[in-house]
Amino acid sequence: MERRSVRAWAVGAVAGMCALGMAGTATGGGKAPASAPEPIPASEMRLVISDVEILDGAGAVVARHHCEWTEPQDDDRPCLAFSGDPQDAIAAIRAAGGDGANIHVVSPEIGLDGRSTIRRRAGGRWLFRGESSTPGRKPRGHLCSADGTSCTHWDAARSGGARAAVRAAAARLRNRR
Repeated sequence: MERRSVRAWAVGAVAGMCALGMAGTATGGGKAPASAPEPIPASEMRLVISDVEILDGAGAVVARHHCEWTEPQDDDRPCLAFSGDPQDAIAAIRAAGGDGANIHVVSPEIGLDGRSTIRRRAGGRWLFRGESSTPGRKPRGHLCSADGTSCTHWDAARSGGARAAVRAAAARLRNRR
């Protein structure tokens, strides 16, 4: 099973954001990487719509954020906190007095319709779970330490189901201490 550091996970998230036009730079189409990334032309950026609900322990909504952008601005930061480093998402949830979040991201031009959840688990760990709009695709995600500094990937397709995959991820996370 693949193990990733928070930094590697954030790099993967940034790569995904570049594909959606959510980040300001990426290497040019098919060229060898240069010493500095080239800006993505505004004409190639795609509309992204993000809805975030932060929930308390009972599942009640304590905060909502709705953001739409082609090129993110300062007012999109509440939604962007949920698209990269897990520490940012955990901090946003805690700042709102929450114990979890539901995230829905749509980019109509490329057919993206993704949903994910973040939940605080027993022992203070955080379960990040992604659902795919692709039929038959099993859930996957990350299990992170209470402070979000250590995370491990899990994939239900490779582990005989989500419960077994999360259990194995919890064991890997315990072994890192």
